[in-house]
Amino acid sequence: MPDGQFANLEHRLDKRAATGWHAGLEHRYGLDTAQNGYQLADLFCKPSHEGPISRGLYSGHGMAFVLRGTFDYQTAGVVSTAVPGSVLYANKGEVFECRHLNAQGNRRVVLFFADSFIEGIAEDLGRDNVIFSGRSHAPAKETAHLGGLLFRALKDSELMEDAAIAGAYFALGQHPFSDHHMDATPYERRRILEAVEHVSANYAEACSLDDLAAVAGLGRFRFARLFKTVTGETPCQYVVNTRLCAAANKLHRTNAPVTTIAFDVGFNDLSYFNGRFKATFGCTPRAWRKH
Repeated sequence: MPDGQFANLEHRLDKRAATGWHAGLEHRYGLDTAQNGYQLADLFCKPSHEGPISRGLYSGHGMAFVLRGTFDYQTAGVVSTAVPGSVLYANKGEVFECRHLNAQGNRRVVLFFADSFIEGIAEDLGRDNVIFSGRSHAPAKETAHLGGLLFRALKDSELMEDAAIAGAYFALGQHPFSDHHMDATPYERRRILEAVEHVSANYAEACSLDDLAAVAGLGRFRFARLFKTVTGETPCQYVVNTRLCAAANKLHRTNAPVTTIAFDVGFNDLSYFNGRFKATFGCTPRAWRKH
């Protein structure tokens, strides 16, 4: 998507402020969160003719991964310099100010959360509030991992929920990419394995995070973390990989068209199926069938 389109999206976010960024606290900055509890966008911002400073008020909790550009970011009296690879945090109701340090502007992947979504993550962590204590995170291995996931999720809707959950845990101080895993009790392990069995039997049907958490009888976000502890994959990754393995078997065992197989195992987008199959098995479905 060209920068002009990012600028247009940024402009639409500003529509409640008649004079744009420089309407001061009248400008409420955020994204309307979808029914699933989060919203992800790729945004471009550059200094206006009035000057390099942008000000506003956050209308929701969120975060941003900086892809390009440098600027000073201030909120809650704390100033930090954002560079490519930085992660910035937004607390609902806080005032912010950005001072652009170059004329080219900056590009960010922005993630905002509905109150119910981020509060559910905080509850899983045993926290009674969702205030992000840090205002920014300098570039590091874990920020690069998160940024890569957020950016990929912009192009792959199957990754969006994983990215949103990872981003929320990251913002609340629980790094989802560390080697540390939460402990699963024997009871929780049995419940997770019941969800695994459910996927094996029903992979062609809807297997959303909420569906699988209900099968396990666990809370949505605790289930997501426990599932990765037990299986090594997120629920979304496990469902997709189960479907891909089923497709690989059907390609060898039947003469059904690739399109039919893709739909039969639960994919509703042929180009997405072909891309994921090649990424997983190293060749296209048709080439796999010839092996």
